[in-house]
Amino acid sequence: LPLLDDFTIQGPNGTHAVHVTDVIMPAVHLLRHPISAKRDIIVGLVRGLAHLHRCGFVHGDLHIGNVGCAMPPGFAAADFFYIMQILGHFDTMIVLPEDPKQKSTSLPAYLLDTCYEEFGGLDTTVRPETRIFDFGNARKVGDENVADGICWGCPPPEVAFAHYGLGGVDVFPTIEGDVWYLGATMMMILFGLPIRTHMDDLYLLELAMLDGSLPPTWRERWSSVPHLRPSVAVITRENADTEWPQLCDRIVQQNSHFDRPDVDRLIPLLRRMLVLDSASRPSVEEVLADPWFAEGLSVIVDGNAEVRQRSMSGVHQRLSPVMLLPFEVIALSCLESCAQHFLRLVLVTS
Repeated sequence: LPLLDDFTIQGPNGTHAVHVTDVIMPAVHLLRHPISAKRDIIVGLVRGLAHLHRCGFVHGDLHIGNVGCAMPPGFAAADFFYIMQILGHFDTMIVLPEDPKQKSTSLPAYLLDTCYEEFGGLDTTVRPETRIFDFGNARKVGDENVADGICWGCPPPEVAFAHYGLGGVDVFPTIEGDVWYLGATMMMILFGLPIRTHMDDLYLLELAMLDGSLPPTWRERWSSVPHLRPSVAVITRENADTEWPQLCDRIVQQNSHFDRPDVDRLIPLLRRMLVLDSASRPSVEEVLADPWFAEGLSVIVDGNAEVRQRSMSGVHQRLSPVMLLPFEVIALSCLESCAQHFLRLVLVTS
């Protein structure tokens, strides 16, 4: 990602580095996209994560809140003064955590919702371009020397079990954990099915029921806890094989635009990505090679290239269909001066 600008500001808490990059629309507000657009978003997400892993880095917190889309081409091509005029019409949503103790500079200060729609973001002719942000948990593969600052928004099974089942044992972000995150995020984007974020026995039980098997450490611990012992017998592959088709039925019933055969093709991949045994999960490269992604991938790539070409009439060139934001987002929309010809998103790192 080319840096558009950088500078420092002085405040009551000291000096802060400021980095300027593109405006990003959080993916959580794009769930009403049609299925074709959701597939584009997910393909971009997988390609972005694959690029990150190829570079030797783990994201470590890849949930729906840390994924977004670039603004549509009409935004970059819009007249600067037009944007100034309509800025007051956008809904500003202040972001506050449910638990004040979880307040973090990784959370955006506020979000702008309707401007994405204003510039044609929901137009079926516009292919959404995925962006990944909030690298607060990111680290090099194998780096276990940095333990501070890990904040799990939607912990993978191994993290949840270590925290709750093993008395708060720390687990570092891993590539395998990123793959689980990816599967959970795909379920949220496609089907609107969130994975619970509270680490308790019920959370662990839900994960185990989806998998249909218990790793040895899980089985040993659950067999020794009276209120968990009965669950060991019902967590079987047969029960999971029954649960997933029922889940597919509910998905299709609640989303009439879904093609059942398409959902059936995706489920085996999701099951592999969400297994409790992290060593059994596929790599992101293997996920990207799955037939569900391979079908029509060239069309998606070509389509994104065409969209970027149309965007060249705007302020600046987008260099990739998948852009990684390497700094923590506080989502502060900024217009530096009338001499500047585009709206920017200010990213502040402490």
